[in-house]
Amino acid sequence: MRKLLLNLHLYVTLVAGIFVVILEDSQDSHNVRMRFPEDRTPGGRSWVSIDQYSGKVLVAQNSRTAPLAVRASLMNREIHTGDVFGTPSRIVMSASSFLESCRRSAGW
Repeated sequence: MRKLLLNLHLYVTLVAGIFVVILEDSQDSHNVRMRFPEDRTPGGRSWVSIDQYSGKVLVAQNSRTAPLAVRASLMNREIHTGDVFGTPSRIVMSASSFLESCRRSAGW
């Protein structure tokens, strides 16, 4: 565990929170969720998968360096849940979803 946290610290600094997923199988890797201060969602949007034996980073996604398409997808979720603009964005998105379902049911 010490090696895991050391490699994690070397990979990402200034993380506000860390969630480590406990291994269920001997072939699983450590999955660590991270949250930067600018991540607006409670669970964070960065994660790292680390080999449980060598401690090397296998796969990583960092919300600061993610491709534009990934960041847009994350922002879409934040707008829908009200993490960005609060209740007004939730109301607008709920209304637009309702109107879209009405439009489709009308055959437009």
